Amino acid sequence: MTTHPALGRISPFAWLLLQAAAIVGSILFAFAIDAWWGERKEVIEKNALLESVRSEMQSNRKRLETDRVYRQGAMDSAKALLAAIESGRYEDATTTLDHRLADLTWFSNEAISTVAVDSLLDGGLIGAVQSERLRHYLVQWPHNVEALRKLQEQDYETLMDEVTPFLGRNASLLQISNDAYTHGRPGDHWGKDPQ
Repeated sequence: MTTHPALGRISPFAWLLLQAAAIVGSILFAFAIDAWWGERKEVIEKNALLESVRSEMQSNRKRLETDRVYRQGAMDSAKALLAAIESGRYEDATTTLDHRLADLTWFSNEAISTVAVDSLLDGGLIGAVQSERLRHYLVQWPHNVEALRKLQEQDYETLMDEVTPFLGRNASLLQISNDAYTHGRPGDHWGKDPQ
């Protein structure tokens, strides 16, 4: 076997050191590649999770807007009914009394999701959110959704335990429910008769 003329001048000990340095260098290079790949994979996972949080929040925003519109419509009807009680007569020419009463027979049960935010919080990845204000908001989100769920349960219980029995004793529930079906839920008319 022939060797390069310059390699013949290197002592065996120096040759051994060169080989050891090459091996150590290649191992360190492999570690660097592995670390880079791990960081890249972590960034991709964080971005995917943040994207799912964004998507979940956009969906929740639409649901909360629906809930807000319903609650505003129901509140407007309740105010009109209270004004009629105070004045002793109902004078709204655009909306019938049965329609106003029907608005009180709906309740909201919009399902608000916390799956992506829970994953972010449970996985300890909340630090991936750069905005301090947004981090605080996301930490509070599950508690706020739970408060809304309890409000929805309370609305349903009030409807079943108070409003419906009262209307059953003092009005025609069949006529009111027909009006509810004709006009749909207050505010957004969800559940309206398709005709």
